[in-house]
Amino acid sequence: MSTPSEISATCKQELAACNKFFYTRNCVDLSTNVAIGVRYNKLPSLPELYAALANLIESYPPLGLQVYAEGDADANCGGLDTTRTGLKPLPPRDIYAAQVSPIDFSAVVFLKESVDIQDKAAIDLFLGARFEYASLKKLLWKVFILKDNWLVFNYDHTLFDGISGISVHNHIISFLNRSEPMIDNPFDCSSKFAPRQITDSKNLNVINIYKPLEKTWSFAASRAIDTKIKPNIKYYFNAIVKKLSLNPLLLGRLNQFENSSKYVIQKNQFADNIFVLEIPQNNIMKLIKMGKDHGNISMNTLLCSLFAAATRGSFVLSEQSINFFFPVNARSIGNVPQDSIGIMIKGEEVVTPVLKNELFSSSSLDLSKFWEFASAIQSDMSYAINSPKGYQNFCLLNEADLLSLMKSKEGKPPTSVFGHSNLGVQFKENASRTAEKNHYSIIDALFYQSNVFSNCFTLSSISTLDSGLKTSIVYPNELKQEMETLISNVQKYLQQLLQAE
Repeated sequence: MSTPSEISATCKQELAACNKFFYTRNCVDLSTNVAIGVRYNKLPSLPELYAALANLIESYPPLGLQVYAEGDADANCGGLDTTRTGLKPLPPRDIYAAQVSPIDFSAVVFLKESVDIQDKAAIDLFLGARFEYASLKKLLWKVFILKDNWLVFNYDHTLFDGISGISVHNHIISFLNRSEPMIDNPFDCSSKFAPRQITDSKNLNVINIYKPLEKTWSFAASRAIDTKIKPNIKYYFNAIVKKLSLNPLLLGRLNQFENSSKYVIQKNQFADNIFVLEIPQNNIMKLIKMGKDHGNISMNTLLCSLFAAATRGSFVLSEQSINFFFPVNARSIGNVPQDSIGIMIKGEEVVTPVLKNELFSSSSLDLSKFWEFASAIQSDMSYAINSPKGYQNFCLLNEADLLSLMKSKEGKPPTSVFGHSNLGVQFKENASRTAEKNHYSIIDALFYQSNVFSNCFTLSSISTLDSGLKTSIVYPNELKQEMETLISNVQKYLQQLLQAE
């Protein structure tokens, strides 16, 4: 463990609000690990991989950062505070990021070539171990080499979002497919690398990109809307109707949630159970076409609509609407390049139309009613993506007691039934194995994230043009029976849609 004075001598900047949110969540034993794995047609040698990582850090200095607390505070919130009856100490409020000293890639890259990426052993590797803060020798990310040419980038959500993980993989494969031989590259093949020293905190762009945007939503009691944003009157009317009369969840009247101890927010260090739903690329193309033919419904909306419908008979037992949560990549709103490293997301909730009996017929869907259901969700999701409202959740954290906010959730009914994070087809330019210039290509991908404590289950979807889409579904042991029913429903509804194409 380094001392604060050692790190303070380097360039530093205080963590922004949303970084502190993930940091604090980690401190209260809610894991914030993310893992994005890609399968190569062939793996690079270790010297090639070290050179690619050196080039990556040179391009993205935030990958050399460490998070630490000012003074003598323990940034890891370790140990017990005996004066507070065995409770862990409160996370320190003054948290900073700084560039660390030289990096030894042999302590970052781990060879686990006997482990399958979908085995429990892999999940334990990615999501079971917390990253250590305030150590000059340990970064907040790792790389794992697994069975069948899988290369996994595993990182702490405190510094990076999902799109950052995609950017890392795209950068690595672009470097590996460079035209010039490695020997001519300015980076040698050693495992030791000294990052370019940052002398100005403004260049720690992992920090600057999440400054709250000016003239978005007000935090005053009126919560006024910026005049540049033209509110969708129909959207607001529909939202009010849903929240006041159609959505028992928001009004605290979702009986099966309130009457069962299973349906409460609990801590999950890492995933108890993960099921991976796979949809081949030819079926993805069929579903995309069907969505376009039924009112330009996106694949993302279609997937959310299927899972929302599948909650009927599993989590939802009567006619009602449900909430689901989805994080939105908001870099375009903040004018941040898509390939930047850092967190630039906003959280949105969508309240579905009522899951009426007429939507279902025996074990199948009434497809005409389903497309109406999906179309309404598409309308709400489209508005939410373009709205600045989701920034409010992160910006408000500047003024909130994060620890109290998180502790107040535990044991309460969840505010949303599921959360969905979709990284989309992110590797299309590298997916073709027929490109003669590419020695390396990405032929498959998988996206894991720790089971967040605010939802009953969490979806993490990623796809490539070779393998199609993979959605990892994370849920706790207590919900195993409900999840088995839900997954069975999803699979039946998918087959019904594909057979109707």
